Amino acid sequence: MIVELSSYLDKGGDQGNPGRSFINYSRTQHKALTLQDMLVPGQESTFWLAAQEAHRGWLIDAKLAQDPGFVKQWPFQTTDNIALGQRAVLLKYDVSSIAPYALGHIELAIPYARLNGVIKPELVPARR
Repeated sequence: MIVELSSYLDKGGDQGNPGRSFINYSRTQHKALTLQDMLVPGQESTFWLAAQEAHRGWLIDAKLAQDPGFVKQWPFQTTDNIALGQRAVLLKYDVSSIAPYALGHIELAIPYARLNGVIKPELVPARR
């Protein structure tokens, strides 16, 4: 079960700070899952390589990859905000983390097929 939390902190200036956070709750394990709980041991670097590929794909789709200044100013970052979606693992980023505030919360999707052997099979929705 995935819970997405949404918040908005008004800093009293031009813009507030919208927040998003995922909680992946395992009913069988009776706990919120961390990335380490989701991954096959030893696969964290492979996971983040797949996330970097998803980021590159987003840059291309958004036609931002053609702007070297954008790519340099807004590089890929890891995030703790990860969800086990129906068709893909979702990574959601805070505003102003990998793109300007005006673009909002950037969400990257990594298809489960790309994460075969990386995400524990029992956590992949199609295999449950």
